[in-house]
Amino acid sequence: MRIRAIIWGLAALAVVSSCAKSTKNLSGELAQREFEAWLSINGQADWEETELGSMIISLSPGDVENQSVKDIEENPFLRLEYTVTDLEGNVSETTSEEVSKRLGKYDKRNYYGPQFSYRGSNNSYAGIEELLERMGVGGHCKAVIPGWLLTTSRYSSKQKYLDAMTEISDPKIYEFTIVESVKDSKEWELNLIKNTLGEEWDKADSLAPGVFYVQDRPSDKPDTTFTSGSEVYINYICRRIDGTGIDTNIADSAKVFGGSASGKPVLINWADNATEITMTSDKSSVITGFAYGIFNMKPHEKGRVYMTSSYGYPSGSGTFIPSFCPIYFEIEFTEEEDE
Repeated sequence: MRIRAIIWGLAALAVVSSCAKSTKNLSGELAQREFEAWLSINGQADWEETELGSMIISLSPGDVENQSVKDIEENPFLRLEYTVTDLEGNVSETTSEEVSKRLGKYDKRNYYGPQFSYRGSNNSYAGIEELLERMGVGGHCKAVIPGWLLTTSRYSSKQKYLDAMTEISDPKIYEFTIVESVKDSKEWELNLIKNTLGEEWDKADSLAPGVFYVQDRPSDKPDTTFTSGSEVYINYICRRIDGTGIDTNIADSAKVFGGSASGKPVLINWADNATEITMTSDKSSVITGFAYGIFNMKPHEKGRVYMTSSYGYPSGSGTFIPSFCPIYFEIEFTEEEDE
């Protein structure tokens, strides 16, 4: 139910009666009035108001005694399961496979489970941080967070958050579970790759601190040396660390995970250094881990190159690869397709 029309009527009166008020103060006042009007209709007696103005619908704090996440320096990264809705219940974000399926928007490539949340440098919303101060690993919370707390800025009081508003932001309902606290994301990613490789870990070649190569088929020309400017061809499949296919040039493989591909081998432009390798006739740059893997291979060789996000997509890529997500490529050196 929307009540903003009523609030804007009040806004007109406020402007007439107090021309001295600044625009940003008026935004905070209107945001608070709108939120209070919504609560008067939808709020429940057992909801708890926080000091900064959020309304807690339910809270199970989790292991606060042994695994509190209050200290950001000790808990800079959290892995969260979450769903975000507007006040009318429309889902805007979710990590829930079940919710996605219910909405008819499920795509395996979009689902990765718990997602990383970086809390350093005031990176997370003030309203979320206020709730996290009371929680530990395993905790679950559902709360209505008003617009003045959907900011990464930090102030000492509710009124200062209201005064800092320059425009009205709609409140959101956040429901989240703290799955895990991670102090070192790089170490966490390395352990994930190690666990994924299992017994293959011992035979993996380390090409860089976060890049590992496993050979699946040796080259029939191991003594071949490519020179800078040489054109070689590969087939590849890119997968998230959970095995979900993301991208490929192989038509049949693309169909399996819902994509499309030309089916033609991909041109790789060789270089003297891995980081100077490019792809296709347009000489497009490639991610570092992928380049290291290719640079390590010989004609007709087949293998897999695993990499932490720092050698792939640190901030994620599109909707298929979230931030801090290791990926790997299945690569096969092949021949140029006959015309």
